[in-house]
Amino acid sequence: MFFIRLAGVPIGVDNRYAPVGWLCRNYQIESGDPAFTVRASDKMLIDELRGILSWSRDLTAAEAEELKKALQVEKPPSDEQEYREKIISCGGKKPVIPLETWSYLEELNVYRQICRKLINFDAFVLHAAVIAINGAGIAFVGKHGAGKSTRLRLWEDAFGKSAAVINGDKPVIRLLDGTLYACGTPWNGKENRDSNCMVPLKVLCFVERSTRVEIRRLQTEEISHRIFDHLLIPDNAADLKRLAGLINTLIGQIPCYLLKCCIEDGEDPLKIWNRIRQDINI
Repeated sequence: MFFIRLAGVPIGVDNRYAPVGWLCRNYQIESGDPAFTVRASDKMLIDELRGILSWSRDLTAAEAEELKKALQVEKPPSDEQEYREKIISCGGKKPVIPLETWSYLEELNVYRQICRKLINFDAFVLHAAVIAINGAGIAFVGKHGAGKSTRLRLWEDAFGKSAAVINGDKPVIRLLDGTLYACGTPWNGKENRDSNCMVPLKVLCFVERSTRVEIRRLQTEEISHRIFDHLLIPDNAADLKRLAGLINTLIGQIPCYLLKCCIEDGEDPLKIWNRIRQDINI
């Protein structure tokens, strides 16, 4: 078991496998009094695997079928020692479902549990990439492949030492003392870009690929249907109501833009940022 702090909230993680601890290494704190503790049960890990089998495009039909059959007899090991002992007891034959898979599923499940519990602390996870320019957080939100990670690289190159990547994939947004903050998390995307810090969120840009560069401010009625596609929706009415309230606060406080991106059209982060700054006077 270890302890982390995300968005200012101390959390206990009662882990089975070492990799989830390594993933969270930059957020670990000394043992203390966590606000809550999460642990992935057997059922949770099995449900995670079943979910992946139902939609994954990375597995062939034969591979998915093999894993489905294995789930009928194989259960998640309680820890890495149990996994090794099982191999020894079976004469060196490894289970169909490797330890690496169970470990990955634990990382996913710990993330989901934390996301759902953070709503009680006026915080939620947004599928976005966040960069800070001179301490002002800019979130790029978009569908898979829209270019969020590309925007991070472009803006980091353009602003140099004035820029800091906060998170490349799943930052936490927290309302604290009336201010919305973008916070780093260990779940940071393929590029593994994150910072263990909190910055005031100042701008949110919905990014889309295009043949030319355009940016325009969105009206309130245009934002809600866009942002809910990028949230982990709570599984109970009370938490959903709380999330809806936080999103209403975000819409009311944070200027939101539609950014149509095209590097070939001379996309210039400096010009885009200057346009935004002039528009909202920061």
